[in-house]
Parts: sequence; structure tokens; C-alpha cells
Amino acid sequence: MKKEALIELMVFVDDSNLDASTVMICSLAIEKKTFDSLVKKIRKKHGILSKLPEIHYKEFDRADNKKRNLANSYIDYIADKSYEKKIFLNIVIADKSKLKTGEKRGAKRDTHIETIFTRLSITYSINRFSYKYRKIVVKKITIDKGGKTDNSFFQQYALSKILTRSKAKLPKNIDYIDSDPRKEEKKNAKYAVFVDIIDLILGSCKNCCSKKRSENKYKRNISEKIFNDLLIRVSAKRSKIGKINTYPRIRKTQKHTDKLLSGGLHQKKRYIYSENPILRKKFAPKPYVQITKWDR
Repeated sequence: MKKEALIELMVFVDDSNLDASTVMICSLAIEKKTFDSLVKKIRKKHGILSKLPEIHYKEFDRADNKKRNLANSYIDYIADKSYEKKIFLNIVIADKSKLKTGEKRGAKRDTHIETIFTRLSITYSINRFSYKYRKIVVKKITIDKGGKTDNSFFQQYALSKILTRSKAKLPKNIDYIDSDPRKEEKKNAKYAVFVDIIDLILGSCKNCCSKKRSENKYKRNISEKIFNDLLIRVSAKRSKIGKINTYPRIRKTQKHTDKLLSGGLHQKKRYIYSENPILRKKFAPKPYVQITKWDR
């Protein structure tokens, strides 16, 4: 296949805890032209971006109609099949209790692991475009302010590590943006919107995987929408829109990936699955994942 000359990317990242030992990280890489097009669509339909409310999934049960309509629009835009080769979503689910780092358990070890997998997720999203483009230029990497990697350690080492694992040209700095567009400067509101979209996807994914999933109808409706419109396509083999990576690795079968995602969601008027397989040993071929030297 003949490769195209150049693509410019915008990358957005957020994280969340699935439970006490499991972290979820999501990175969204979007072609800059597609990003600009989506910003225009959101502005045209919903008004000034800096006045849009933040949509926290955990507060979705108390959301008004405006927030619910906004959330549905966000997912419709991201899941639009016309953008299939211009958007890539990577979700990493890592069980920290099963990762062997040689460090004592504690905050420092957790930060180390979260830093590694955030870097890996960003790198994977960027490299996904290398099959089609000879040159990749990342214009901006934006991470949710106050997240697990909002620290000087990540800022200092992340870009150099990503650079060694990808051939892309990277920005000089990583930007930390609040997911509430109203708390940011007007020029940064469009970036806050996309960080908020990732928060919504992560929250829904967490509800799909968690044993203590919400039965609130509004949370359930948005979870089902994200699952049906987006996550099914992301988890499919040879997906063009995304990839889900689990650590320790779950055996590479579609059945197991579906179990991870669809726990507790109504499909064809029944519960398909009810447990989170990443917490079940029989789905992990090895008890530990050794973090290699280059990861550190």
C-alpha cells in the first residue's frame, strides 16, 4: 500500500481507577483537520465552547437534559464512521497487583506503573497511523489536569521515551487542561471538550467492567450507547478505530474481550456477562508481567 506523505495529530489522555488495584488509561489520537471539523460541529450545534458544562460520568445520574444531549452528541461525533481512519482510541487496563517492578507497594510504585502505561498508550495511538503515513507530526498532547500523570516526573521523561518508541515529531511540552471548558481560557476550551469526552468514555467503560455497576437508567443508557456505537468496534479484531490492551494480557480471543467490555449491559434483552475477567486468574496466562528495562 502506498503511504501518504503527512498527517498532523492531536492527542488527548485521561485515566481512572477501575478498582483499588486496576487502572484504566485512555488516549485519543485525532487528525488535526478532523479535530478542527469536530470543533466546528460542536460549536454550531451547542454554542460557545467555553460555556459548555463538564460532563462527569459519575454525576451523570443527576445530569439535566442539556448535559445528556451533549454527551450523546459527543459520542455520535467520535463514533462517526466517516472518521474511521482519522481517529484512533487506545484503552489500557492494567492490574497493578499483578505487575512485577521490583519496587515496594505504595504510591511511588503506582505512579511508576501509571507513568509507564500512559506513555505506552500515547505511543500506541500515535504509531497506529504509521502504516498509512510516512511522516507523523503530533501538534499537541493534552492530559487531564489533576490526573495521575500531572507531575514533573512525567513531564520530564515522557516525551523522550515516546520519541524513542515512535518516529513522530512531538511537541516540546505536554499540556495539562481541565476537563471543564468553563474553567479554561477560551482558546483552550476546545481541548477541554475532548478531555471531557475521554472522561465520559472511561466512565462508561468502567461501568461496563465493574462488578459494582450502576443501574441508574441515565448512566446505563449512555453506557449502552458507548458500548454499542464505539467499544464493540474498538474491541474488534483488526479494528481501524481503536484497540484495548490489558495487562496481564488476556488470551487473544474475541470472546474474552467481549466479556471484559460487556459485563452487565443488556444485549438482546439479557445479561451477557456479569464478571470482570481481568480479575479472574484463569484469563491471565502468566501471574506477572515483567516490566523491562526500556520501560523504566
